[in-house]
Amino acid sequence: MAPVSHYALRQLARARRTEFEAPVTGYLINVRMVACCCVGQVYGHAKARPDGWLRDGHTIRTSDIYRVEERERHWVCITASGSFYVIVSFAREGGRRLLDAFLKISLKGVHPTARHCQ
Repeated sequence: MAPVSHYALRQLARARRTEFEAPVTGYLINVRMVACCCVGQVYGHAKARPDGWLRDGHTIRTSDIYRVEERERHWVCITASGSFYVIVSFAREGGRRLLDAFLKISLKGVHPTARHCQ
């Protein structure tokens, strides 16, 4: 598990106090965009289980990102599966730069990940 900065913890607390127009699936810390998905540590995941699956601090890869927007002073991403993630902080090395690159590419249209290998 990657260390969580004091900044990220403050941002997480602020994000949890914010009301969004959709139910939040989870809050993501140390995010980087990889192959049309978000990769980061998740906190407060709506589908976390008592056996530890998706517990706070787990690194996850979201499904393909359908839309990324800035709302209520936070970046949010809506995925192809309908999840609504709040991005709390970006990875120290290039995380925000990767978001900017993704936004630029997405203006041209993004092809979703294939469901099957040929």
